Amino acid sequence: MTLLSDDALRALAASGTVLTYVALCAGTWRAHRAREARVARAAAALAPAAAGVRPVLVAHASQTGNAEQIAWQTAQALHTAGVPACIASLSQLQADELAATERALFIVSTYGEGDPPDAAAPFVRRVMGGEARPALGGLHCAVLA
Repeated sequence: MTLLSDDALRALAASGTVLTYVALCAGTWRAHRAREARVARAAAALAPAAAGVRPVLVAHASQTGNAEQIAWQTAQALHTAGVPACIASLSQLQADELAATERALFIVSTYGEGDPPDAAAPFVRRVMGGEARPALGGLHCAVLA
C-alpha cells in the first residue's frame, strides 16, 4: 500500500525541482548584489587624484571575476601607498581615455585553453582594431595575465 500515487510523487518531485531552482537563482542574485556593494565601497574608498597628478589606470577583463578582484586589490594597494589609481573594465575603456593615460596596468585573465575573456573583445574591436587608433607613444604599461 503506497501513501502517494505516481502522479502525486511526480508533482512533488517537480515542485522540489522548481523550489531548488528558485533558491539557486536567489542565492546567485544575493551574491551578485553583495559583490556590487563591495565594489561600490571600494570605489568610494579610492580618493581622487590631486590637481595635475594623473592616476594609474588599472584596467581589467575577467571571465569569472578573478582579474577584477585582483584589479581592485591593486588599486587599493596603490591608494594606500599614496599613488592615485582609477579602475576601468576593458569593455568600457574608450580610446580617448587610454590616450590620456600616462601609466596603466592591464590585469586580464584567460579561460579554457587561453581564450580571452568576453570583456576584452569590445576593447580589441573598438580601441585596438578601430581606424582611429589612439596615439600610445607616451603610455607606460604593464600586463598581468
